[in-house]
Amino acid sequence: MKKVKISFKNLNTGSIFLYLFLILISSLLIVAGLISLPLTEKFREDISYDLVTKDPLYWGKEYILELDTTTVLDSEKEEMIDNTRDILFKRLNSSGIEEVSVYGEERDDKDIVRVVVKTSKDESLVDNLVQNRFFVTVVTRKEDVDFEDEENQYAYLLGENYNKTEFTGESFRNVLITKLKNSSGEYSYFAVFKPWMTKEKGFQEFLAQHENETIGVDIDGFVTPYYVPATNPKTFAIPITGGDSQAELIDKLYNSGEIPLSYTTTETNSLEVNNFSLNYIELSIALLSAVILVHLILIYVLKEDTKDISQSLFSVLLTISLWIAYLKIFAIPVDIWLLAIETVLITLIIYLLTHNKESQVGITTSLLLSSFVLMTTGIGYMRIFGQEMIILVILCQACIAFSKWYIANMKKVLLK
Repeated sequence: MKKVKISFKNLNTGSIFLYLFLILISSLLIVAGLISLPLTEKFREDISYDLVTKDPLYWGKEYILELDTTTVLDSEKEEMIDNTRDILFKRLNSSGIEEVSVYGEERDDKDIVRVVVKTSKDESLVDNLVQNRFFVTVVTRKEDVDFEDEENQYAYLLGENYNKTEFTGESFRNVLITKLKNSSGEYSYFAVFKPWMTKEKGFQEFLAQHENETIGVDIDGFVTPYYVPATNPKTFAIPITGGDSQAELIDKLYNSGEIPLSYTTTETNSLEVNNFSLNYIELSIALLSAVILVHLILIYVLKEDTKDISQSLFSVLLTISLWIAYLKIFAIPVDIWLLAIETVLITLIIYLLTHNKESQVGITTSLLLSSFVLMTTGIGYMRIFGQEMIILVILCQACIAFSKWYIANMKKVLLK
C-alpha cells in the first residue's frame, strides 16, 4: 500500500494568520457598523444599543441668591459681588452645564445674584454647585468645649466650637481629590490640601504645633475633624464620604475658587425648556447619503484619484461608525444637532488629511490646539464641542492609518 505523505513546506503560516486576522477585523467592523445604524438594536430584544439623546433630559431652573453684604465696605462690595458671580459661573461651566447665565441685581435694597441654568445634568448636582458657598477654613478646637460630652454628641461637627485660623481656601493652590488607604486598609476618597509655596512653611509649622491633636476643616459652619499625625512632612488629607459622583462634586467645590460673600437661597423657580429636536433616523439617512454623494462627485465630476477617494470614504464611514457605536454602547447622552455638525467635520477633516499628506502633522496639531482652547476657555456647548473634537481628531488619524493598512491587505488577499 502506497504511503500518503503530508508536506508543510509550502504552507505559508503568515498568510493564514493574516487571513484569520482580517476575518476577525472585518467581523468587528461589521458589528460596529450595525450598532451605529439607526434602529439596528431592534433586531434583538435582549440587546439595546439605542442612541441616548439629551432632548428628554433637559430641564431649566432659576436660583435667587441673597448676598450678605452688611459687613462689606462700599468700595469693595461691587468687586466681591462680581467675584461671587464669576466663581458660581466657573463651577457650573466646568461641570459641563450646557447653558448658564449669572446676573447681579438689586431688589428692595438687597444684593441679589440670579442664576439661570438649562442642562441635562443631574438636578441635585446643580443644586449643590449653586446653593453651597463652600467656604473653607482650617480650625482648632476650643479649650472650653467638652467634645466627649455624651449629651452633645455632635459637638465635634459644629463650627462654633472651633477657633478659626489664618488658613482658608485661598491658602491652598489646589485640593487634590484622590483615593488613599483609610484606617481600615481600604481605598477611599480623600481631599489632599496643597498649600501655596509661600504658605507651605507656615502651614507645616502650624501642623507641627498641633501634632497628635485633633483639628479640623470648617466648611460653611460644619467641621470635618482631622487628627494630626507625628510625621514629617505632614500630609493634610480630609476623608470624603460617598462615591465617584460625590468626589467629582467636591472637586468642583474645592477648586473653583473661594466665594467671598455668604448667601442664602431665597427662591427657586422651574423654567420651561424648549428644545430644538431633530429626527435621528431622517438625519442619519440624509448625512449618509450626503457623504457618499460628495465622494462620488469627487470621483466622477472632479476626477480626483479613485484610490485616495475610496480610502477617504472608508475612513469617514469607519470614524462615524466607531464614534456612534461608542456613544451607543456606553449610553452617553448626545445632542443630535451637535452630532450632525461633528459628522460633517469628520468628512472635512479626513478629506484634508488624506489630500495633504505632507501637512498631516501640522493640520492635526492645529485642530488639536484649537479644540483644546475651546475645551479650556469655551463656555457651554463650545466646551463640550472642544472635548469631543479632541477625541474625534485622534480617531480620524487612527482610522486613516488603519484604512490604508486594511484596504492594502484586503486587496492582497483577494487577488491571490
